[in-house]
Amino acid sequence: MSHINTVLLFIALFERITLASMATLNERDEITRNKTKNIQSNKIKIDIYYETLCPGSINFFEMELQPVVEKLSAYLDLKLIPYGFAKTLFFAGRYSFLCQHGPLECFGNKIHSCVINVLRNNTKAALVNSCLMKYARTIGARRLSYKMVMNWCTYNLNVNTKAVWRCVHSVKGDYLLSGNGNATYAKRPPYVPYVEISNAAGRPLEVTGHLMLAVCRHARP
Repeated sequence: MSHINTVLLFIALFERITLASMATLNERDEITRNKTKNIQSNKIKIDIYYETLCPGSINFFEMELQPVVEKLSAYLDLKLIPYGFAKTLFFAGRYSFLCQHGPLECFGNKIHSCVINVLRNNTKAALVNSCLMKYARTIGARRLSYKMVMNWCTYNLNVNTKAVWRCVHSVKGDYLLSGNGNATYAKRPPYVPYVEISNAAGRPLEVTGHLMLAVCRHARP
């Protein structure tokens, strides 16, 4: 075999190997795209109605929601509705709120509402708000303020703290919390935290037990 024929044979083999590798990569990309599309179309929808200083809500965020979000965030479509058994008042062009656990809870509900709005990412908002809930028990009792707790949680999770505070101290924060009130009035949850879960094929069902187990039951293979 001449030197030229050897070179041509080598080129032909190289082209075949390259084409085969490209085909394999394309197949892998297609599989990845299909998996991503399947996950997006079959996300598990979870609606959570809660109050920021309710002991049951705090326990739920710490013990149930945060672990589920940390492990399964790609499969979740979360909707957080911080309001609970509050009341919305509107007088002289301004909103005010009465909350079951007092003014501090109203302020916490507004902070949570603004975190959700600023982030536009409810799985990340769930982690930030879980952090806020974790320290909620210590606010007042240990001379911790919501400002200290919020600054700590947003800093650790790389959130624009100033944007959240601008929302909280503006009409926008009142508007967001009022909207949560409307959603809560429409649902009329008998207690908080009140959690509904559903997948693409099912109607919403109330979750009364372990959230991780409920998510796994609703997940499609």
